[in-house]
Amino acid sequence: MLFIYPESTRLDRALPKSALYKNVSPSSKQRELLTQQVEKIIWAHKLAPDTLNIKASSDVPEVQVFQLRLKPQAEEVNESVLQYLDKAIPSALIFEVHSATGVQTIACLKQQNTSGTIHCSRYLYGPILNTKAERQALPISRDFLHLHQQLLATLLPYPLLTGESLSAALARSLRLDKLAKTIQQLEAQLLKKSTQFNKRLELNKQLKAAKHARDALLM
Repeated sequence: MLFIYPESTRLDRALPKSALYKNVSPSSKQRELLTQQVEKIIWAHKLAPDTLNIKASSDVPEVQVFQLRLKPQAEEVNESVLQYLDKAIPSALIFEVHSATGVQTIACLKQQNTSGTIHCSRYLYGPILNTKAERQALPISRDFLHLHQQLLATLLPYPLLTGESLSAALARSLRLDKLAKTIQQLEAQLLKKSTQFNKRLELNKQLKAAKHARDALLM
């Protein structure tokens, strides 16, 4: 999903890669990927108390929207590049990745521990859309933590449950992904004609349990 960001938040400021390198030094592989894949980094919008009429939050003081303009030969951006940018920029980031195939929103839940180390969750990917696709209004939010959670919730592979936190939803999505893989493997084994009867009974039992666990996590 793409959002309409208010004009008051617009920056459209190009960020030289060299400026980021001074902040946090990338690995040789990250520097190579940035050179190969990314044509331009644009600080598109700054979502902050002074640009939006939303209360500040100690957990998420601001949200920055970065546009990554990829080079013509790059169909996608490597996650290592996103991880570098998330660690180089302290704020919560929303990436809009522009390539020859369209534009895709990507983001993660970023958390900083007491030592200052930044931990990034798994990345959440929106669908690749036409650059002229209709954008949606920003969700109504009580503060920036709530706004950030709502923005990321639109990228979750499974709908957010009532009262569920974003970190809990991410953990649940990982379990659901593992169960989907298990179910696929069990079903593939059951399709084999060589599978013995007793083994088939055990596989069916495991398949039923896996599906029950999946359904419980979806409720």
